[in-house]
Amino acid sequence: MQAAEKQKIFLVYDHDCPVCRGYCTRLSSRDDRVEIALVNARNDKKLMPEITARGFDIDEGMVLQVGDEMFYGSEAAWRLTSYTRRT
Repeated sequence: MQAAEKQKIFLVYDHDCPVCRGYCTRLSSRDDRVEIALVNARNDKKLMPEITARGFDIDEGMVLQVGDEMFYGSEAAWRLTSYTRRT
């Protein structure tokens, strides 16, 4: 039997912000089948063009990408709780 492939979600945040960095780097997935990939918005060239095109300001909130959907700010934080454990 082949092991199930992990679902990969992307959390794009401002690594230069000490609060954002502190929060995001302490996250852990509640499910072994989900991988939370942290993306430093300041160095990213893959997701940031789409984030900017959608009008999301990374200086004002993080972005969570799950599949083809993107969630911003408080919506991203709320959705993220379904993937992470409490610490």
